[in-house]
Amino acid sequence: MAKWGEGDPRWIVEERADATNVNNWHWTERDATNWSSEKLKELLMGLWVEGEEGKCEITEVSKVE
Repeated sequence: MAKWGEGDPRWIVEERADATNVNNWHWTERDATNWSSEKLKELLMGLWVEGEEGKCEITEVSKVE
């Protein structure tokens, strides 16, 4: 990593006030809603906690928002 102001002039990276992710350089935005819903259901189904006062178990995940 170059020090501030000592970068190679051939670099085309620029400071952007709008923080635009040009050509998906830093991250890619994708709709992960379906994957996330399925993963949450997979992780939560069958989860249970037991204590002195009783037991709680997740038996169904009907909606994920």
